[in-house]
Amino acid sequence: MATERIKILVVDDCPTNRILFEHIFSKEGFEVDLADGGQAALDLWGPAHHAVVTDLQMPEMDGREMARALRGRGCGIPIIACSAAGELKGSALDAGCNDFFGKPIDRRALIDAVLHWVGVMAEAA
Repeated sequence: MATERIKILVVDDCPTNRILFEHIFSKEGFEVDLADGGQAALDLWGPAHHAVVTDLQMPEMDGREMARALRGRGCGIPIIACSAAGELKGSALDAGCNDFFGKPIDRRALIDAVLHWVGVMAEAA
């Protein structure tokens, strides 16, 4: 799938991080929707999205709660968790995330992971 056809939902409570993620993905040709928290992501998520990239530590509804809620709604797209707290990797994967990246983010590795997981999910469908 060409990157210009991939739509990503980025979820992070930090405005600076949202801008950074938007820049990373837009520069590669992805379409990006932004949410400032888990509940906002649940409200925005729809069938046009191909992947979710989320922070884990957010107020009100964290990334793990959001991932469980999305999976509970039948969301089968890749969810990639990002956090500076590496010890959260296991709980993120247990919550339904497909992958985990520590912050600071390796941009190329994150883009490659999104492409990989979107491809895996497309093949499985």
